[in-house]
Amino acid sequence: MNDNSKIVLAALGGAVIGAGLALLFAPASGKETREKIAKKAEEAKDAVAESIKSIGSKATEAIEKGKEAVKNQTS
Repeated sequence: MNDNSKIVLAALGGAVIGAGLALLFAPASGKETREKIAKKAEEAKDAVAESIKSIGSKATEAIEKGKEAVKNQTS
């Protein structure tokens, strides 16, 4: 995992934790708070899935470039 992906994941994790704490301390009923937490967790899950998808695409591109470079070196 490269430095950029670590930074993205750390930022997402921090955002999720911050949002969760904000919801826990907000003046709302327990049911409302649980619903908000569930919604934020779903949003965070989607964001992480998108980041992983992006990282996978970049890794695939890098592998293909590496294969091409090796192929060019051996030709």
